[in-house]
Amino acid sequence: MTLSTVWKIYKSAIIRNCTNPDDKETGLPYWRNILFSTIIIYLVPLCLIALIPGLYMAYLTDLHLLIFLDLLAVASMLVIAFVPGIAIPIRKLIFSLVLYLVALALLYYLGSFGPGLLYLLGLTVFVVLIF
Repeated sequence: MTLSTVWKIYKSAIIRNCTNPDDKETGLPYWRNILFSTIIIYLVPLCLIALIPGLYMAYLTDLHLLIFLDLLAVASMLVIAFVPGIAIPIRKLIFSLVLYLVALALLYYLGSFGPGLLYLLGLTVFVVLIF
């Protein structure tokens, strides 16, 4: 099995779980769900890439709540992406709540001049677009 085949299977699984096949391609719900599924497609690998350095730095600085929230965020991204049977609005709500929790933890631990504020801004734009 080639890497491109694995990528196609991965993308189709997420698109199947995060979109509604009954939506018309000209409608706004279709495009919101396509945007949401595209966010999830690329966010899951990026979460996994950023997980190890983030956990390592949080461990070195004794930020145990941040370790828990990082693991919770990655686990919720995997649930959103791959668990069938969850309604799309619930997936979007889980996405929003967990990532807002991570942003608030970053703001609390690293201050308002750290990455938490930028993270919060980007997340707010995504939430406005997907809902």
